[in-house]
Amino acid sequence: MANPVTWAFLFRSDGSDPAVDRMEMMHCGNRLLVYGTNTVEEGCEIARRIVKEEGCSLIELCGGYGPEGCQAVLEAVNHKVVVGYVAYPPTVQKMLDAQKTDG
Repeated sequence: MANPVTWAFLFRSDGSDPAVDRMEMMHCGNRLLVYGTNTVEEGCEIARRIVKEEGCSLIELCGGYGPEGCQAVLEAVNHKVVVGYVAYPPTVQKMLDAQKTDG
């Protein structure tokens, strides 16, 4: 049996508070941490903490972080863990952008 893994998904949403907007889930012996963050800087702080204190070895970011936010988080953890972000094809991105202006 492989060693259990702790990984995380960070999402950005205005008004999120990672102290409140969070959850933990166990699946097949692996641990998933989910945090809502308000800013990229807040995501960087969470990433540093969970790598150091929770043994997190992989961080996935929502598309709201974008490539620059992903790079910032990667630098925040000193390139010690895998960091990636969700990306959408251009046609879907147009749909997302339209939703932002509708609300």
